[in-house]
Amino acid sequence: MPELHLIRLPISQARLAQLASRRHLPAQADDLGYAVHSYLGETFGEAAPSIFHLERTSGRTVEVLAYADRDLASLRSVADIAADPALHDGIAWAEAASKPMPLLPTGKRLRVRVRLCPIVRQHRADSREHHSEVDAWLHACCKALRGPTGRIDPEFFSELDAGRSAGDRRLPERLDVYRDWATALLERQAGIRVERSADRPDLTITGFRLLRLVRRDRERVPRMIPPRSHDDQGNEGKPEALAEAAVSIIDPATFTTALARGVGRHRAFGFGMLLLRPALG
Repeated sequence: MPELHLIRLPISQARLAQLASRRHLPAQADDLGYAVHSYLGETFGEAAPSIFHLERTSGRTVEVLAYADRDLASLRSVADIAADPALHDGIAWAEAASKPMPLLPTGKRLRVRVRLCPIVRQHRADSREHHSEVDAWLHACCKALRGPTGRIDPEFFSELDAGRSAGDRRLPERLDVYRDWATALLERQAGIRVERSADRPDLTITGFRLLRLVRRDRERVPRMIPPRSHDDQGNEGKPEALAEAAVSIIDPATFTTALARGVGRHRAFGFGMLLLRPALG
């Protein structure tokens, strides 16, 4: 199995902003995921880490954690040859670091942190070949109000607002939906079992917000999503949920693959990277 390395890269916020400006990325985005994705790709080319996490942002630096199939020295040798000088100079190489990740055995207990975009894919009303990304909570509310074949459309949002105002008990709590969604995702994609306490998953949503993100449209032009109008998401934005769980590894090979590629959607833009800590107790 290929080696996996955990990399820490401190990147200059000024250089990141300069790249975003040169690439005409919308300035109103709520996170830096697309800009960091572009920065890593242009600095390291095909060697760029494909999964990363924005660990901490200080006044002048964005701290990026990433999994890569090579260590820091190998990554820097690529950047020394091919990177734009401004991008190369934007990484604080003296403060960067890497370490090899160990292979963990079946039964190993861990605590996992992960930033997720809790969405499900729904067939569009006008096409069985194309899908829309729908907030997992909105999807669950639609099923509660309209039944298992219900679909999200502009009228649904009026029904949802009315139901919430009336205290409709059929409507699920947002964080409960995200907890169950994240539990199922981790167990399906990461070769782990989320531990249970009193028959409930030992998984907590530690943070939540709605974001306006940058993605390329069908013409490969960077755009804000969602636009400032009602669509499949409403006008609220894409959901971000920070999850933390106590887990046990049941399939080490699948787990290692999940570390390398991440879990869930929008993995290339700062979502889905599994961060590990020892389990307590």
